[in-house]
Amino acid sequence: MAYCPSLESVTVDKDNKFYDSRNNCNAIIETATNTLIAGCSTTVIPEDTSSISEGAFAGCTGLTQIIIPKSITHIGEDVFLNCDNLKHVYYVGSAEEWAAITKESGFNGAEKHFNYGHEHELRHVVNAPSCTEDGNEYDYCTICEEVFDKKVLEKTGHTWGEWTVVREATSKSDGLEIRTCKNCSEKEERKIDYVAFVRDVSVDDITVKHKKKVKIEPKITADEGAEYTVKYESSNVKVLTVDEDGNINTVHRGTATVTVTVTDSNGHSVSDTCEITVKCTFWQWIVWILLPFHPENPVF
Repeated sequence: MAYCPSLESVTVDKDNKFYDSRNNCNAIIETATNTLIAGCSTTVIPEDTSSISEGAFAGCTGLTQIIIPKSITHIGEDVFLNCDNLKHVYYVGSAEEWAAITKESGFNGAEKHFNYGHEHELRHVVNAPSCTEDGNEYDYCTICEEVFDKKVLEKTGHTWGEWTVVREATSKSDGLEIRTCKNCSEKEERKIDYVAFVRDVSVDDITVKHKKKVKIEPKITADEGAEYTVKYESSNVKVLTVDEDGNINTVHRGTATVTVTVTDSNGHSVSDTCEITVKCTFWQWIVWILLPFHPENPVF
């Protein structure tokens, strides 16, 4: 009866002296040896069956699961050959008892379950997720070890603390800061770009003739890559003013102090001062002597 994929029912005449289909099992049992010799997709193996004969279910593509009683001591060759849809094999006994059965055939990769028919004693298990790996939770039976309701607990990702500086940046080397995960103590590093400072500035005193164009040229010492701004401030705007580029605009003869301040992008400042003396030329003196004084006279 092998390779009868559509067969769903088997009945042996009750007067047959050699074979039977006891308990409406939908199979053929050799009466003398209690050996199942042929089955179908609806077979229920009787509890007093001792063995399953070679090729008993071969080619039965309608078979999706089978329950094997504890009375079975031998499973013959190719019993489930080409039973391509067989997914579950339920054994009434324990895994240790299953191991004691002599088996000459495989089960086409079907999943095996032990202690079938018992009342499950469940234990809940939680494997907590970590920052980088998923966890899971499930219930499993402490008798048959079958697992139920398994769920994935997604990894949590890192929970970072604040950045802590462990090495300050200098003008010659990068710095380093570290932060630590609050959950797993994983550490993460990041570079602090080196700091470029303005180091010094110096300016020379200048004597300038009234109305002559002169520019202050500060000597600035700074690290490579330093960014900075330069500010000029006159102590006496009635004598001279200085624009943002250091150009002197004389207003009247006299002396004023100019403060030059250089501020880098880090907020660090250096400064120096110079004395600017404004004098008149010979002809400007002549004009001053000959013309009556007026506060708005551009010569002075």
